[in-house]
Amino acid sequence: MDVCAGFGTRGMFMGDYSVTTLHLLRNFIVVPLAAIVGGLFVWYSKPSITPVSATTSQASLHRTAQDSGIDLHARLTAVGQMIDQDLLADLAKTATDKRVRLTAAQQLTDQSHLADLTQAADETILRLTAVSKLSHPPTLVAVAKDITEDPSVRHAAVEQLTDQTLLADLAKTLDNQPARIAAVKQLTDQALLYNLAISDEDGQARQAAAGRLTDPTLLAELAKQDESAEAPVAMAALDNLNDPTHLADVAQNAKQEIVREAAETKMNNPKSE
Repeated sequence: MDVCAGFGTRGMFMGDYSVTTLHLLRNFIVVPLAAIVGGLFVWYSKPSITPVSATTSQASLHRTAQDSGIDLHARLTAVGQMIDQDLLADLAKTATDKRVRLTAAQQLTDQSHLADLTQAADETILRLTAVSKLSHPPTLVAVAKDITEDPSVRHAAVEQLTDQTLLADLAKTLDNQPARIAAVKQLTDQALLYNLAISDEDGQARQAAAGRLTDPTLLAELAKQDESAEAPVAMAALDNLNDPTHLADVAQNAKQEIVREAAETKMNNPKSE
């Protein structure tokens, strides 16, 4: 009975041992191996996906963008993937759809192509786009001075400039007043602004220049020199003048009584600024 019991117990242990061994084999060998094999199968059978831009040539994208029989979204997408500046410039000038032309112009960075587009494009919006991306001062000046150009394009060209000497010249010589005022508003050079404010033939340009001045000595001089009846330039200068010493100088020495009174009022009542 004990022997039988012993055999029964031993058999039970052997059975457990066999189950445990199979369980270990399954978890640590069979399952991982199956996963590896399955992964290899998926990897082998999965079709390769390559970005369009890596497989599609610039010329092919250009043809897609030009093809009016293709969906507009696809054409615009093709333009957005293009980097070839020659092909983009061609699209900006020759594509049949205005939206394709505009998208191509927005993709351009080459300064020579942008400069060409300011002259070659029929639509104002395309020339504006080209001007907004230009950084070549001589080209911008040429656009600003072009009397046949749309005033908005000339204005935009002026706003792209930062060279103070060029801006001062445009402020004096442009025939279009809004563009002249735009040039004045781009100026920061105090001496150039003072010269414009004191001597320019256009009253609005003089006032705009006075409004850009910040140097208290120049502001005081400008306020004292204005001889016009309502002294608009002097009053514009006084708006920016807050130094008590310079205000006192203007109150004593300005040529126009209206300016002297305004300076004295501002000096005695700073809160009125």
